[in-house]
Amino acid sequence: MRHDMSSGEKGGKDISRVNMSDPDLCCLFSNLMENAVEACLRIKTGQRNIRVAVVRPAQDSLTICVWNSTDGEVQADGDTFLSSKTEGRKGYGLLSIKSIAEKYDGTARFSWDKAKRVFESSVTLLAVPVR
Repeated sequence: MRHDMSSGEKGGKDISRVNMSDPDLCCLFSNLMENAVEACLRIKTGQRNIRVAVVRPAQDSLTICVWNSTDGEVQADGDTFLSSKTEGRKGYGLLSIKSIAEKYDGTARFSWDKAKRVFESSVTLLAVPVR
């Protein structure tokens, strides 16, 4: 199925199309949002923030970014982030996000800014410009 992304301008001008199945698109967004919401719910004091952006950095790509606040230390094994639900294990949500991105010739990257206590998930997918 083809999903159109709108520029947000009046009239909903189409900017690109991502060829992705409905279940994969749903899984991608639900994992991104579930991870962000769960991280924020663990914050006992301080600000809970989630920011989402869908941008088109180039003619042939579409990037979905989610930033969320965290409660402190984010556990990692090298460059792989570990689940906060199960001690010492990889999180299935991040693995699913990465798998879906790669299935559509895209990339997924995850980073954590310790000083700002912000976790970032970024998925870049190939997009077909609308003519």
